[in-house]
Amino acid sequence: MNAVKVRTGVPALMRSKAMFTCILFVLMCAPFLLFFLIALQSAEGTMHTLYLVAATLPGCGIVAAIASMCVVWGRRRQAVLIVDEQVRIPRSGVSFAFEDLDTVQLWSDQKSGSHVALLPRHIEERVDVSGVSSIRPYVVTFPHGAAPQPYELAEILLSKNPDLNLDRLGRL
Repeated sequence: MNAVKVRTGVPALMRSKAMFTCILFVLMCAPFLLFFLIALQSAEGTMHTLYLVAATLPGCGIVAAIASMCVVWGRRRQAVLIVDEQVRIPRSGVSFAFEDLDTVQLWSDQKSGSHVALLPRHIEERVDVSGVSSIRPYVVTFPHGAAPQPYELAEILLSKNPDLNLDRLGRL
């Protein structure tokens, strides 16, 4: 069975505030860096040293912005759910065999978006209006721009196990 990994999609990362901020910062620093590098070519003595220091600052800023964006990219691309022969929820450390998966419940809320509860046979509790605290380790919150989307994940899981109980709860 091919692994299904739920994580933030590349298009969502490309449109994120972090990416916009990084690109804006690099575009603001690049002209200063170019100006100081061009001036550095013709400078001599003390002015050469001053231009070198002046060119270093926007250069370091650009490197720091790109490195920070790489860290953000890496963290947001980490999977929040992995389904293959095992169902793994990295946030809570829950792991169980896919054949033990009995019920999948999908819902959304106003604050944090879409959620899915992946409940094995031995768990009797279900999501309802009163809350999800008793099954919290089995609940996955989809990140903004997740790939696959919640309904796509449900279809993939149903195609792998047609006997699965799927509850679409709507907005809670």
